[in-house]
Amino acid sequence: MNLCYKDGDVGETPCAEWSVIRAREDGQVNTRQTALALSLCVLAWACDSGTASSSSRDATSDGMNTGDGSTDAGTDAQRDATSDATSDARTDAGPTPDFGPFLDMNPVNDPDAVLPRDGMTQPPSMNDVPLIRTPCPEGDPQDTGMTPAPTTCAELFASQPERMSGCYVLADGVGGTTAGHCFRRKALVVLVNNEIESDFHVRDTDQDGVIDEGPLAGTNFPADPFDMPHVEFVSQLRTYVTDWYTQVSYGSVYLDLESVYNAPTAEGTPDRWFRLLRERPSFLNEEIFRQVCESRGGMTVDDWAQYHFVVTIISHGTVTSGSQWRTENVPIGDDCDGTAPRPGNYVVMKNFRGWNRRGTLFHELGHGMNRAPNPAGLGHSEAINTETGEIAEYGDASDVMGSSSNRGHFSLAQKVFLQVLPMGLIQTVAQDAMETRATIFPIERNQSELKGLRVQVEQGRAYHVEARRHLGADRAIPSILKQGVLIKRADGLSRARKSWFIDGTPETPTNNSGDGVLLPGRTFVDGINQVYISLLAADEERNELVIRRGPVSAAPPVIEDTQVSVEGGLLTA
Repeated sequence: MNLCYKDGDVGETPCAEWSVIRAREDGQVNTRQTALALSLCVLAWACDSGTASSSSRDATSDGMNTGDGSTDAGTDAQRDATSDATSDARTDAGPTPDFGPFLDMNPVNDPDAVLPRDGMTQPPSMNDVPLIRTPCPEGDPQDTGMTPAPTTCAELFASQPERMSGCYVLADGVGGTTAGHCFRRKALVVLVNNEIESDFHVRDTDQDGVIDEGPLAGTNFPADPFDMPHVEFVSQLRTYVTDWYTQVSYGSVYLDLESVYNAPTAEGTPDRWFRLLRERPSFLNEEIFRQVCESRGGMTVDDWAQYHFVVTIISHGTVTSGSQWRTENVPIGDDCDGTAPRPGNYVVMKNFRGWNRRGTLFHELGHGMNRAPNPAGLGHSEAINTETGEIAEYGDASDVMGSSSNRGHFSLAQKVFLQVLPMGLIQTVAQDAMETRATIFPIERNQSELKGLRVQVEQGRAYHVEARRHLGADRAIPSILKQGVLIKRADGLSRARKSWFIDGTPETPTNNSGDGVLLPGRTFVDGINQVYISLLAADEERNELVIRRGPVSAAPPVIEDTQVSVEGGLLTA
């Protein structure tokens, strides 16, 4: 049976044109083959005329570098800041739908601009729909005593910083309260100026990168990034990180850059970042972190254990970059002369010279996000070039774990992996379900409504269908990706730490999923697993889908009871 969108439904009609990508078992690929062990077909029909019509659009390539994909625990081959502006200033083909007065908060051309807080413009409120709450796996919720009850976990922990992860009484968004799990993570951050390409300043007598004489004595040369007071910079940095993680987790994650350190300076001298004349700073620079320990009057093993992340923010390019779960020897003791092994998440964030790089910081922190005892966090969100079969390691332009400069939401599968999205808001389409109809809603909205479908295709694996709109953190992703639904392949939910974007418009193949949306009136076909995902209709709120299974028939349709009449010179059927 061939499926076609017509008059708001799916019916039988001949295929005028199929854009087919076939796989070969030996993994070799050519122009129309992909290394996936699938046969994929996207059908785009104009049913009334029986001819095909394509609604796909091209998008500008990210130009994302790819690294060694053998392990997500390794370092990221993320791009330098010079190329971020290209990706952030993406030219999206086709008109942008009018979804209301949502601001485009992505002015990346001015690296020193003080930007609005990420994600504070939210979708319209639905007063009769409660907020999403992460289920509590343990006991009764703790009453915070706050009146009214906190709406987000960030609000709770900011008011009561002594509290840690747990189940709490939270506002339900419709005038009452409910139980919700709050997931708290803390980070220790150091700021390092490692610019080494410029000549030393004439008044830097010891050539350590710090001016020693004159009115600029005590300042780094070249100057630190961000021309603002340290307190203001730290406040802005913490706000960006906390707000973004609060939004994409529906208020359940509080990621706090609790301790942000610059270099200790004498009274009356200006604030400055740590100065390191080194291209390779390592994940825990002994000299810098000893100074951090000394500035606190000493540290214990327990002091270090309270931090889930140790982050080094670097001003310029560096050989070491990325996020790893590893063990480093940290300084301890009253005089900081001792050391102790500390396993945990370590991040080195390079080229942080403008706020346009904050998406990469969200990305690197995401590698360390995991609710389970297993330290492995989120992996990369990849895409598959349907023409060459190549896998682009950072190719998902809708997801911060792919194209980080777009700062998009985590994928549907990753939200479930992090346990921020309840399974009750995802409909699983079983392998024996011959036809399933469903309406899904934008993944950005914090409303308890159906957020996506999980279409099982084989043991432990599934297609995840989600919808994006021009809301909150997704305002910077390509406009075309917000005009339909996205299909991503992922493993079993307990292992769905990464996903693979499936191109819904294979007739315009790219390496970055730039136009890979499944648009209304089109059907995605997995011929091997006999799965057909059709988007019947979509607007700024709803996406109507039908999922069918079974063999494809090449037989032409049977036309019955056709009547022809002529009225007023017009021929009608």
